[in-house]
Amino acid sequence: MPGPHEPNTDQLNNCLEPDVREFLQLKQGVKMEIHGRPPDMVYADCICANCDTPAAHKFNGSAGHSHDFHPCPYCAVNILDVDQMSGYQEEIPDKDDDQLLKYAFKSRDAAPGRQSVILRDNGIRWAIFNLLSSWLPASKTVLDFMHNIFLGLICHFFTTVIFKSYMLSGVGGINSPKQRFETIINAI
Repeated sequence: MPGPHEPNTDQLNNCLEPDVREFLQLKQGVKMEIHGRPPDMVYADCICANCDTPAAHKFNGSAGHSHDFHPCPYCAVNILDVDQMSGYQEEIPDKDDDQLLKYAFKSRDAAPGRQSVILRDNGIRWAIFNLLSSWLPASKTVLDFMHNIFLGLICHFFTTVIFKSYMLSGVGGINSPKQRFETIINAI
């Protein structure tokens, strides 16, 4: 990857283009030498993108987690509902991969100003993996455990539920329940 900073979406697309070309060939089949056997056709496909949340947004072309209308690559929640109970109702529809692909391809062929409008209105931009016939940007992107669980839910639980509600008191200095808990966590 180009450095010293993480790549933007266009740079990531350029880095991934050779991989996509190889997947396109492997989907059609490639004759390969197989140890101890006669040469045979080998087929392969990309079944998912498994990366952290910021990389997943760039990889599949979805809007970032702070986007006003499309912060989630999986459902239609908006940024106003992310920290409300209304943002976690079963009635919130899943993202439609067909619609995402439709607008991603429109974005690929659009002028930069139009690309920004497509991203704002539909939460998607062009990503090179969209060239694979089996690729579905929302369905084939794995939920990132670290950002969503460890840094999200668990962090909220400890900082808000445990510490802000004073379930672990800091009274007692180095022998306080809070300090003993922090010592254990820091030792891990």
